[in-house]
Amino acid sequence: TVTKHSEMLLLVGVALLVLLVGYFFSKKTGPKGESKKVEVTKAAPAAAAVPAAKKKPADKPTKANKRPETPVDPLRISLFKGHTDDVLDVAFVGAGDSEFVASCSADRTVRLWSAAGRSTLTHVELDNATSLSFITHNGTVVAAAGLGMARTVRLFALAPNGALTAKKDMPEKAPCLEALVGCGLSAPTKSVVVCYLDRLCVCPPRAPPRVIETKMIPHSFAAVSQCGKFAACAGFVSEVHIWELIPTSDGELADVRRAMTIKGHRTGVVHFAFTPDSSRIASLAKDGTWMVHRIDVRYHQDEECVVVGSGRAAAGATRIAITRDAAAVAVGGRDIEIFDACKTASKPLHTILSPHSTEVRGLAFDWAGARLASIGDHTVAIWHNAPGMHVQRELLQREVVAATGLKKERLEKSIAALTIAIDSHPSK
Repeated sequence: TVTKHSEMLLLVGVALLVLLVGYFFSKKTGPKGESKKVEVTKAAPAAAAVPAAKKKPADKPTKANKRPETPVDPLRISLFKGHTDDVLDVAFVGAGDSEFVASCSADRTVRLWSAAGRSTLTHVELDNATSLSFITHNGTVVAAAGLGMARTVRLFALAPNGALTAKKDMPEKAPCLEALVGCGLSAPTKSVVVCYLDRLCVCPPRAPPRVIETKMIPHSFAAVSQCGKFAACAGFVSEVHIWELIPTSDGELADVRRAMTIKGHRTGVVHFAFTPDSSRIASLAKDGTWMVHRIDVRYHQDEECVVVGSGRAAAGATRIAITRDAAAVAVGGRDIEIFDACKTASKPLHTILSPHSTEVRGLAFDWAGARLASIGDHTVAIWHNAPGMHVQRELLQREVVAATGLKKERLEKSIAALTIAIDSHPSK
């Protein structure tokens, strides 16, 4: 047995040796058994050697692959810089020479900017304001700042030099744990309206907050008309619900009654804005459609609101603003589009491309409708509203044809003032 085993190992070894020898000879000969000729090439002279071209680093940008920057729109008047974090809301305060632009930021500050770009800084201690609202009450400008962390509204008194002095918080303690999505002030009832994701509260100065059943949770936005008569709220439904804030004879809150409902959208409303006289409301839905409704109707007799203007903005629009005379609306998303608010199926009069490095987070027109403020990233931009003033002038020119006497004289003065305002900027 041992002998057979040894013989087997010997045969395996011989077979392996034969295979190795065959493999060695196959490398030395050609396919037909002929020996390969080995050619020896002389090295080229050193002077003839061509050095390899150096490649540019891949991460170094060249002129060809640089992304072109969006040119500054000619409508831009100024760009205010100073906030060190995202700007969350913007509003115009006052009128004429005493007008400020107010902005609040996640850097826990509220700034009031003058026309020259100088700002008065107010720190919101241990919190940050997410929304702003201003009213004039008994000759004093009162500011309401919705606090993101405390979920209450802090009231400030505004001095003529732009300084804000904190007065008190309303409500003193947040009634819920949900986020605050909007706030506003009602001068006739001395009340603060606070909207959370899950409830809408009206807070009078000397009474517990009143919770309004909206049936549209979660809420997306809420606001109070500048005259303080109406409070409105939007949510996941395709409507805007409006309530009337009814005052007592001594200027306290007597009651809150459902006034009217804005209808016509097909998707949820994300934002809306009142005109200062509460005669119009502009609303924006998720699908980009916007509408302007006339709300100076006999709602006590169930008269329906009337659509006077509509259009479609670019996808992703989230903010809307309307001029005092309801001549133009501005819609903001990635870009800002300005529309004629008096036409249905309106097309943009002008588009401001990429006004900020982020999406537009807020829009506001000044009292005269001559300027538009927008916010995004850490900046506040001011734009000349020449497109909207053109619409306003056309409306007055139609009206002056049938006017007589003092009314005609007043309209002609307004047209002349608009012409001067339009021509005051190179973008005319």
